[in-house]
Amino acid sequence: MSKVFFYPFFILFIFNYSWSQTPLGSSLKDPKKNYKNANGPSTSLVQEVKQNGLIVVFSCNTCPFVVGSKHFPGWEKQYNELYDTSMK
Repeated sequence: MSKVFFYPFFILFIFNYSWSQTPLGSSLKDPKKNYKNANGPSTSLVQEVKQNGLIVVFSCNTCPFVVGSKHFPGWEKQYNELYDTSMK
């Protein structure tokens, strides 16, 4: 009986911490570390953050959700719109 009671709370606990957001600079190990930028020289997260925040997109050019498929257009077509919106 105690297992039936324990498991739902354990699952809620795990989901609560796996979907949380990390504010920039709060618990990042090294926000000033330079990373290779896809469209220019190396940069850090601290250098790139703007007044409204920072959007970081991790994607893979072999993922069907990114490049699309027969029945799904893919997310990479939305990257330019996301960039334009974020620069406003």
